[in-house]
Amino acid sequence: SLEQDKTTFIIPEKCNSYNMDCREIEKLDEFIGKVQLVFTSVYYWNQRFYEVGEIPQPGHESTKEEYLDTLTKIFVPICKTLKESGVVAVNISDSFVEGIPQRIPYLFIEYMEKNTPLKFIGEIIWSKKNPRGNGASEDKIRPKNKIEYIMTFALNPKLVKYKKLIYKKGDFTAKINAGYKDVNKNGKRSTKRKSLTTGYTSIKNHIYEQEIENIITTSVGQNHDVRRIIRDGHPAIMSAMLPIS
Repeated sequence: SLEQDKTTFIIPEKCNSYNMDCREIEKLDEFIGKVQLVFTSVYYWNQRFYEVGEIPQPGHESTKEEYLDTLTKIFVPICKTLKESGVVAVNISDSFVEGIPQRIPYLFIEYMEKNTPLKFIGEIIWSKKNPRGNGASEDKIRPKNKIEYIMTFALNPKLVKYKKLIYKKGDFTAKINAGYKDVNKNGKRSTKRKSLTTGYTSIKNHIYEQEIENIITTSVGQNHDVRRIIRDGHPAIMSAMLPIS
């Protein structure tokens, strides 16, 4: 029944789902100053028609500057829900004009910091395993774009905490690592030390979807609901790998 339900529903202590304009979230007093993470994807500039009944369509602003200004102002009321240590992570992609990238993800940082109290704290790049081109004409003048960005922001970067996720990569045989030398900002070279490899690695700021998917499938099996959505061709299916970071 939840698949057909287009209204608000609540699973106590598990899930609150609101069928509402995200800009209205500031009217829900129970969430003001309580949210640790906002993770979302935004509409891209001049890439698709969303059929939401709005004229002009979101994402079809005449200039990228107008698009970015309008888009980032959506986050003003959302910021009111964040804890002081809260983080906003936004999945965004670049747009191309006659084959020329418009640098949208990095201009997005500038407009977010201008229009909201958020500060940029870093980007995560994720590589899609099945990139698609933008049609024959575009594919002739540039490579297929395989990556998208997750731009992360915080109200107070000094209070943000990061829990490093580590995982084991396939078959492993312990080896002696000869180590490496590094030079600090004062030019002092560190001592080269030997260590024993553990077989574990950590999530870095470039995530390869195929690699993470293999780890998850090995651990817990396939997510058949997500597979069905992908198979049926949902127009805006998001990678199930994105929240792993």
